[in-house]
Amino acid sequence: MSWGSLRRWPDIESPELRAWDATDQLLLEHALAQVEAEGLTGDRILVLGDRYGALTLGLIEAGVRGVVTVQDSVALLTALKANADELGLAGFSTFSSLDEVPRSAGGGFGLVLWQLPRSVAEVEYWAVALRGLVADSATVWAGGRDKHMTPAMNKPLERWLGPVQPQRGRKKSRVLKVSAGAGSLGSDAGPVDSDAARRVLYPEPRTVLVAGNRVTLHGDARVFGQNRLDPGTAFMLEMISEHDIDPEPGQRVVDLGCGNGTVAVWAARRWPDVRVDATDDSAAAVAATAASARASGVAEQVRAVTADAGEHLIPPLGEQPSHAEVSPRLVLVNPPFHQGAVVERAVGEKLLFAAREIAGRGGRVIAVWNSHLRYRAFLRGNIGQTRQLGRDATFTVTETKV
Repeated sequence: MSWGSLRRWPDIESPELRAWDATDQLLLEHALAQVEAEGLTGDRILVLGDRYGALTLGLIEAGVRGVVTVQDSVALLTALKANADELGLAGFSTFSSLDEVPRSAGGGFGLVLWQLPRSVAEVEYWAVALRGLVADSATVWAGGRDKHMTPAMNKPLERWLGPVQPQRGRKKSRVLKVSAGAGSLGSDAGPVDSDAARRVLYPEPRTVLVAGNRVTLHGDARVFGQNRLDPGTAFMLEMISEHDIDPEPGQRVVDLGCGNGTVAVWAARRWPDVRVDATDDSAAAVAATAASARASGVAEQVRAVTADAGEHLIPPLGEQPSHAEVSPRLVLVNPPFHQGAVVERAVGEKLLFAAREIAGRGGRVIAVWNSHLRYRAFLRGNIGQTRQLGRDATFTVTETKV
């Protein structure tokens, strides 16, 4: 694989961040050995969670054509396609959800390469969803960085797919070999043959009261907040209500990084004459937001779109957008600052820069973050005049005029 040629764009790029890691190398080694031993064709190979194309393009570069890859993030899917174009590689198909993937010929996928998510709950979601797509004798190679993997991940893999065999690790990465078809519920009955499986794939919506409005929330383990009310989001909405902040007449509201749609639905309920644009990098989040809007009776007000940092709401340079597109907006954002790590901070700052462009001159950005991160100076220096709306031991909420 041409490792050095892979880029992270449009995701965060910096000299210390690579578009591949040792997990990608280990997964490819195991997969290519199995392809050679069993003569598997690409249409029987599924790649799950490929971040920048290392797995998919590694298979293609090795001569395996017809690979199917699933990636929930539009930014990471864009990165994969951009790397494919740069390397001149083709012969794969992409989907944002396993629901979209057609059944593989020959009884299901015989080989799955999977960059594991960090959450045990999300591992379980994907394991359940995979069951109806893999062959009885399939092998799932699932890997990750040592610091992100836990023994608790083995349990859902064994329950829904089959026995787990840890493999020898390398460079702080390791891989699990899962022999599908021997799980406690079997793999040939489809992904929703039991109440337990349905609860994982389709959690019951929850109705909550937040800042004077009832919202009904949908969301599974792929979605930030799932079907629950995030405490930081709740605090932001309470501060908006407490300070009687409203959009200007004719102003649109934007929920940037919408997750399960809490903010978008709440805004539509609070301001029934206002149009709300909800957007997220995650296709699953956008689907959850649309479902939350329908369940809360505000589907006509809320438009949910999958996009990288709301790029569809930012007029391209050199174009003359309509007046409606350039009118100042009220942007509400709960950026992913929570871990405090370099990448999370960079993603959060990327969203705030996007919020500035989306709000436009005269618009406003209301943001919430973990109080210890002290982002007020960043907002004042890069976005505009900023005032604090509220602060407690955990969260800070600010309003910034662009």
